[in-house]
Amino acid sequence: MNGRLLYQQNYGANAGSNSYKIDISGLDAGIYFVSLSDADGSPIKQDKIVLYK
Repeated sequence: MNGRLLYQQNYGANAGSNSYKIDISGLDAGIYFVSLSDADGSPIKQDKIVLYK
């Protein structure tokens, strides 16, 4: 699978539940992967988003 980094942002998170919004209005229809990692860069969660327009 080929791909490229489209967006990267560092957020400060507190213990518990955190919520952040990312503007995806400029993205074309397609399949995207979202990865979350901790402060050390270790992966926490990866999910797939299918964007239809």
